[in-house]
Amino acid sequence: MNRQFLKSTMDVDKKTPAYKIICNHCRQSEKVAAPHNILPPEFVAKKFRQKGWIVSKKGNEDICPKCLLPAPAKALPPAVLLAFTPPGEKPKTFPSLKDLATVMTPPTPPVLATKPTPAPAPKPPEDKPTPAPVSTKPEFTGPLHALPNEIRYAEVVRSGWVSQSLLNARMKTNELSSRRASIRKTFFKREELVKIFGEPKARAALQLPKPTPKVDEFKSAPIQTDSAPMNHDPRLPPEMTKEDWRIIFAEIDTHYLDETTGYAANYDDKRIADGLKVPLAWVRTIREENFGPEKNPDSEFRSLKTLVENAENNLKSINDVMAKVKNRISELESMQEALVKQIGGVNATIVNVNARIAHLTGKSW
Repeated sequence: MNRQFLKSTMDVDKKTPAYKIICNHCRQSEKVAAPHNILPPEFVAKKFRQKGWIVSKKGNEDICPKCLLPAPAKALPPAVLLAFTPPGEKPKTFPSLKDLATVMTPPTPPVLATKPTPAPAPKPPEDKPTPAPVSTKPEFTGPLHALPNEIRYAEVVRSGWVSQSLLNARMKTNELSSRRASIRKTFFKREELVKIFGEPKARAALQLPKPTPKVDEFKSAPIQTDSAPMNHDPRLPPEMTKEDWRIIFAEIDTHYLDETTGYAANYDDKRIADGLKVPLAWVRTIREENFGPEKNPDSEFRSLKTLVENAENNLKSINDVMAKVKNRISELESMQEALVKQIGGVNATIVNVNARIAHLTGKSW
């Protein structure tokens, strides 16, 4: 998305960086906090759509949630009708058509007594097909996002809780009520889904809202806040807070290079999740929505190809050294043979000299 949002600050402290959007109809504005002031345009547009905005690509057709709701019908003033009056008298007015009809209706003539006509005999009932029950429930309207204790149609089907065909069948028979919003969104009440289909099996994957506790449960039920520890209890289903999202986003942004390369060397989703002690699914979700793939296959292939080429070059240099060593060994062996021959000649010369000396002197050595 090439759309650029206006930069501003939050109204609470006037310091936190934020992105601003303005409605093209009523000129009202709304802001979204931006930690470190580095949120991509796609993520900012997604946050505004979750709040009910229609975000355009160029920024000239943004519409706020209030402008999406239909305008209330204006009550028409009561009709004032004028009656014909002779000259010299004040004109008469009537507040409605009913009063005018009572004045303009002529008197009814007297009715003569006649014999009552006998009522016709009733006809036997015919076998007609019973019409299908007509739904008397009003059409649901409201904001684009889910209200408390509501679940979106797509989330119920994606989690595998209830199939799409079964939901449509129950909606046709009016057994399951729904709230329809604009931009083709449908929401169900969680109590009705649990009553008809039972509790879901994959609660953590669906991220269903918890039921509102009763008055007696407020004393013992813990209150969920944004400052809660990241690993409060591993036995309970984890829920990511805003503070968790900011910490994970900053850690990924520190070690993620780009979409072409992915993470830096020796870094991946598991190492970041283990370092922060958070579920691996949180890290994977934030990285896929805001950055890119974990490791690019092309970059891994290039690194492996580089390693193979280096290994081949090292093997070639080793073979060259081995060939030089073999040549040197053969040279040393030839030199050894020449020395052995020379030693044999010297020994033979010594023997001849000794024999000759013994012959001349008559002594033996």
